[in-house]
Amino acid sequence: MKAKLIFLTFLLSNTCSCSKISVSTSQEKIADTTVVGKMILSEIGGSSYKEKEYFIVTGKDTSNFSCIFLENKNRGRISIKLDNSTNNKKFLNSVSDSVAIIQKTYKHSYYKTTYQQQINELNLILQKAAEDFDLSKLQYLSFELVYRGDLAIEVTNQYIKEIGTKVTNNYKRVGQIFLNSQLGIDLNLILKPHFISIEQISIEKLHFVTRKELYKMGTIETDSAQVPDKILNCFIYLKLKRFCEMKTSLISCSMTNRPVIFTNLGTIDLEEAKPDAWRELLKEYFLCVCITEGFKDRRIDELDISQAVYFDILRYSPEAFKEIKDYAKKFVETIEPSPIVDLGNKKAIVLSCMKKYKSKELDEFIKRMDKYMMRD
Repeated sequence: MKAKLIFLTFLLSNTCSCSKISVSTSQEKIADTTVVGKMILSEIGGSSYKEKEYFIVTGKDTSNFSCIFLENKNRGRISIKLDNSTNNKKFLNSVSDSVAIIQKTYKHSYYKTTYQQQINELNLILQKAAEDFDLSKLQYLSFELVYRGDLAIEVTNQYIKEIGTKVTNNYKRVGQIFLNSQLGIDLNLILKPHFISIEQISIEKLHFVTRKELYKMGTIETDSAQVPDKILNCFIYLKLKRFCEMKTSLISCSMTNRPVIFTNLGTIDLEEAKPDAWRELLKEYFLCVCITEGFKDRRIDELDISQAVYFDILRYSPEAFKEIKDYAKKFVETIEPSPIVDLGNKKAIVLSCMKKYKSKELDEFIKRMDKYMMRD
């Protein structure tokens, strides 16, 4: 069932909260960046809802990217809508610790953001929003694809490769493409410090738009030669989960709300785990990927959540998971069919993956992933 989110129409109030943060730009310059939070007066929800918009101001430049947080106080549920509309946002002429925010009623030319800028800004906004909301209640995030620029291009190219140039009604498969895209990596990375990850991605109103429409909506970094004539667009709904709320026997929460993994050896407190324990779990992640890739035509990744569990609990940056996946894919490609006709010339995929899992070569490769291990 598709996740359905309702975002109420709203009026902006004059209440603002700001958080000053210094960040590095791609030019390695330090920019004075402010996360601005504006309370929104809901016309429908009344006191049952708390709604707040966050966006970034750098100097006198205001981002067109916003995150609208909506909390249902009765149900204790929080959702986020990523928005690129500037209709309800007032230009901030001056923002500092010592100077009051001066608001102008005239329209301002907001700068359009790339997909990577939006991810960076979302990361900063989540840190600020954590002061105003209990993010353990965060359950949904939604947005329209075409405004995500380079992500829309990546997903479109993968969609064409797997499905073709016609609109499919297999929304579940399209959701899996999103989950395996850069979006899945980026969001899981910035949500991880809040003990949240993606559980499911649903879509609605799948259709194609023109390249012209794509370039009109945002700033594109992808080489124009890699941009297809038609760009996939749809509304994306992400269902989120807390690590300790996953319905699996592999992971639970202790009384102190610290993640704990259950194994044949007992329980391991993940906050106390040693590097050797992380390496062993990363090896298990390799085994999951190896078997999944070996049976790729069966699409078992749509039925099994094991890779997501390991991503949630392992303290490695996304680069480690990418290298493990690439390593596993290359290994699977080397598995030869059996020469025995009576066995149908089939491949011994599970046997080969298990043999590789126990190899010294994999042990050495896993140790090289220590550079991606996130230390306390």
